[in-house]
Amino acid sequence: MTEYLKRFSPKQVYVHFLYAVSVLVLYVTGLPIFFPDQLGWILTIMGGAEVTMVIHRIAAVVMAFSVIYFLIYAAIATIIYDKGILKRVLPTPTDIKDLMLDVKYAFGLSGKKPRLPKYGYLEKTEVWIIGVEAVIFIVTGLVLWFPTLFLEFMSLQTVLAFRYIHGAFAVLSLAGFLFHFMNVHMHPEKYPIEMSIFSGDMEKQEAQEEHPKWVEGGQ
Repeated sequence: MTEYLKRFSPKQVYVHFLYAVSVLVLYVTGLPIFFPDQLGWILTIMGGAEVTMVIHRIAAVVMAFSVIYFLIYAAIATIIYDKGILKRVLPTPTDIKDLMLDVKYAFGLSGKKPRLPKYGYLEKTEVWIIGVEAVIFIVTGLVLWFPTLFLEFMSLQTVLAFRYIHGAFAVLSLAGFLFHFMNVHMHPEKYPIEMSIFSGDMEKQEAQEEHPKWVEGGQ
């Protein structure tokens, strides 16, 4: 009988689902507005720019809610029952060593793979990148949603600059999303999808291979 370990809590699974779906909707509705000459046909299919903007703003609210909810959840969990939840995603010198060893292994320069904890250097990097991106999207999105309010103490040029920052980070974020999707779901051993994003569970044998420190010491 296959033995499983609980990698993600139900709350983490729900937040991941909300964030992922809302971000996908934001890509579909936001990029055509930023690149109307190339992607304007998507606006037409969705009923025009006004309808698309309404959907975009609803998705933005859902994304912001998922981020705020997760931060509150992490804070409460840290105080009450899991003081290591934030510590596990903080970068350490060991992460750099694991990265270098992983690169050597990938290029055949070493036959030894890094012994990763529950969240390795790649997961930690993605968590912090997503966090920074979310803050930038929320701040710039609020300026673009309520320009009249911000024009009270910002110049028009500054507000317009926020538009380009918002769009540029959307493109960067899309590149990061595709990398995450390829790394997690297109892996030969997990294709076509990594089921732990729905169940929160991970096979113990798989965890032993990918995150031995977690299995052996609970890190």
